[in-house]
This record gives sequence, C-alpha cells and structure tokens, in this order.
Amino acid sequence: MLQNPAVSSSDHLASNLSRYSTVDDRYDVFIETFNAPDGYFFIGPSACKRVKFPSTFITADFRDRTCVSNDGLHIKFSVMFQYQMTASNVYPTIIKYRNFEKWASIVEQAGLSSIHHSCAEFMVTEFQNKRGVIQSSMLDNLKLKLEGNENSGEDGVNAVAVSLQLTYVHLPEQYNKAVAEKQAAEEDIALAIAQRKQETTKANTELLKAKEESRKIEDTAKNEAEVLLTETKLRTIAEKLAAKEDIALAKAQRQQETTKANTELLKANEEVTKIEDTANHEAEVLLTEAKLKAEETIYSFQKEAEALLEVKNKLNLTTEGVLAYLSNRLLSEASNLRVTTGEPAKLSRKDEL
Repeated sequence: MLQNPAVSSSDHLASNLSRYSTVDDRYDVFIETFNAPDGYFFIGPSACKRVKFPSTFITADFRDRTCVSNDGLHIKFSVMFQYQMTASNVYPTIIKYRNFEKWASIVEQAGLSSIHHSCAEFMVTEFQNKRGVIQSSMLDNLKLKLEGNENSGEDGVNAVAVSLQLTYVHLPEQYNKAVAEKQAAEEDIALAIAQRKQETTKANTELLKAKEESRKIEDTAKNEAEVLLTETKLRTIAEKLAAKEDIALAKAQRQQETTKANTELLKANEEVTKIEDTANHEAEVLLTEAKLKAEETIYSFQKEAEALLEVKNKLNLTTEGVLAYLSNRLLSEASNLRVTTGEPAKLSRKDEL
C-alpha cells in the first residue's frame, strides 16, 4: 500500500492518494510537497531516489524543421512552445511515463505532431499573409494533443499547453520564383495597356489637330468669300451711281464675280472635306494599329502561359519540372551552345522530369 507522507501535506491529497491500490515497490510513490522552494514537484518513496518535475513553464524549441503544406510544398520553420506540469497530473504521469525525461520527450513529440498537422491545413500562399492565423491554429492543435480532446475522447499526455511562437518561416525557392515570374508577367501586361492608352491619346490628339486646322481653313474661306461678295456689291453700287448706262455691264460683272466667289467657296469646301477625311482616316489607322499591338502583346503572354500550363498538366510536372523541360528544349534547339560554369553547378535537370 502507499506509505504515509514523510512531510506534512493536505488531508485532501492524502485521501486522493489512498485510492490507489498496491504498486511495485520501485514505483510506490507519494507527493512530498506541491510548492517546493526551487520550483519543482518532488515525488518518490521514502529511502528511494526522488523524481523531479518542474512546476514552472517548460520550453520546447524546434529549429529549422520542415513540414508539408496543404498543396504539397515543403515549408521550413522554427517554433517554440511552453507547457506545464500541474499538481493533478503528477501521479498519473509517474504511473504512465515513470520519469520526467520520458514524459518531456513524449510531450515534445506530441507537440511536433500537432505543428505538422497545422501546417497541412494551410496553402503555401497563406504562410505569407496569415502567419498569425497559422500560429493560433498551431496553439489550438497543441492544446488538443497535450491536454486531450473531450469531443473525440482522445487522451492527452498530462501536460497543459501555455503558449506557442512561430519564430521563422521560409517558403520553397520554386514558389518564390513562380511568384516573381507572375509579377513580371503582370508588369508586362500593365506596360502593354499603358502603351495602348498612350497610342490612343496620341491618335486622338492628331485628330483634334486635324479638326482644328479644318475649321481654320473653313473660316478663312468663308471670310474671303464674304469679302469678295462685299467688294462686288460696293463696286456694283458705285458703278450704278456713276452711270446708268453701265448698269447692264455692272450686273454682268457682279454675276461673274459672284459665280467666281461661289466657285472658290466650293473649292474651299471640297478641300476642307478632303483634309477632314484624310485626318479621320489617319486617326482610325493609328487607333487600329494601337489596339492590334496591345491585343497581340496580351494574346502572346496568355498563349505562353496556357502552353506552359498545358505542358505541366499533360506531363504531370511540378514547377521545377516545367523549368527543366524548358531548359532541355533550349539545349536541344541550340545548334552551337557553349556553357561556362563554376563548381558546384547543376546542369542537368533530368531528375525533375
């Protein structure tokens, strides 16, 4: 049976310990104190060695570890978490794990398992902008692993999870490269759109200039026609006052001048129409060329992206595999290719295909 405590303890503790039946003499233990001066729980039989459990927080530190994201990419990370032994867990921990070292090892392995489980819940992109959410998920899963899950009935490892810090995250190189390539493509598309707007603005400016020039020519022609008409009328009136006998002649001259003025006005109107038609035609050509150039650029990038995606899907390649495929195509199509490289260098990508 359990021995009586060597030092005083509460009646409640003694009544709880009396519930246990006979145990092997090596593990027939009792709790001497729950508040030891040096911050440890002391448990052990009299005349035997003591087993010490810290009553303060214990820190587990995992550095440069690798986990797998939900989309199958390897993420390097470092994490720390703190856990604690409570008074109520001391006796069942000794019965189950025998000593502090074995219990601590089990706690750390359970904690690492919960961290890997949390990694698998998130896509690689979320490790960039949801780091706080991932850290909270790791802490929640850590608590379930260490303290148990009442809903599923899963037992814990007799430890209390206190806190967790995700101190370092490094995304895979192929992902960073793919993001850079996507950003470059988006910049090229933005440049093409800006060039199209610039060409359109230029064409509209030329059209406005042509219309303004046409208006000026038309106004000048009208003014000249009005001047001619006015001069003709004045000249006709003067001739009528000077001599009645010249009225017929004056009428004939007026008619002639009027016809001449109308003819010049018609010519001016025709010239205005030609200039306006030419300006409109040139503006339409410029607009069409700008639109075709922009559409060609966008179409080229879209087709290139679709071709790479089709190769990746048909050949079941990773992003690194697609890069290897493109490298091999480049090497096969080059008639005279020289490569100079230093050690170490990776020239072959066959393992990626």
